[in-house]
Amino acid sequence: MRRHSTPRPSAAVAVVVAVVAVLAVMFPGLGFGDTTTSHGRVPSDVFMSTDPGVCNGDDPVRTEPASLLPTAVTVSGESHVVVYFTSTWSGFRTDTELVLRLEISGGNEFFESSPDWSSSPGSVHLTGTVMWTFEDIQPGNYTVDAAAFLAASAAALNGNEGVNLQSCALTVFVTPVTPPQPIP
Repeated sequence: MRRHSTPRPSAAVAVVVAVVAVLAVMFPGLGFGDTTTSHGRVPSDVFMSTDPGVCNGDDPVRTEPASLLPTAVTVSGESHVVVYFTSTWSGFRTDTELVLRLEISGGNEFFESSPDWSSSPGSVHLTGTVMWTFEDIQPGNYTVDAAAFLAASAAALNGNEGVNLQSCALTVFVTPVTPPQPIP
């Protein structure tokens, strides 16, 4: 007589499930399963700026926000503007942090920014990418950039501290919003 056993999930599946459960408990706002959907057409325009050297010039980014790779963007019709910024950073202490955000500005005092993201690796070279979507941007001419500054995470900063960002790339996708379609 042959016994039938219930198949067991593999160890890899068990590890993935455990990691997801731990992340869900540690970061309740992570929102597993919570999605929002915004339908648009394929990007009508893609704008790119790069700087293979030190993106912030000769002077390191300090406590005042520095604009990195300001890029002129034209929006033809109401669109979602998706922005990616990638860079390598180095040269700051472990008790300080690099703060990055993405910004879009235009005529008539228009300005929006993403939330701030921070990194505090100390003097190690790290590469990272931040991304944000600006929704329902009206037709017009805009400037999109990344803003960066150094902040204290544990100790006060002295005036000569700074961080260098190298090999920066800013990519902007302009995706027209699809107008509502009548249901047949």
